[in-house]
Amino acid sequence: MKKFTRAMVLKEKNRAGQYWLYDAKKELLYTGISGKIKHRLSSYYQEDDLSKNAHDEKAPLRPKIKYFLIKYMPKNKAKISERATVRRAKPRYNQRLK
Repeated sequence: MKKFTRAMVLKEKNRAGQYWLYDAKKELLYTGISGKIKHRLSSYYQEDDLSKNAHDEKAPLRPKIKYFLIKYMPKNKAKISERATVRRAKPRYNQRLK
């Protein structure tokens, strides 16, 4: 698990996989998948991205994120892993897969 800072995110590879976002108590807030993880995680730092209606979930989530974890894998495997994580851990911000 790594501290969720812009510098740490920018060190990551821009490959497909699954990511997990945690709060200060290291409780899982959200898990997601992306074809370009570095790009997706860095979007949490873009102010203009948060103003769009398509990303209403990001605005309340972003200030709570303190740690992240990444596992690189093909996107189809990441999707299966994401569903399993949501069913098992029930992250607060994963409403669409519950």
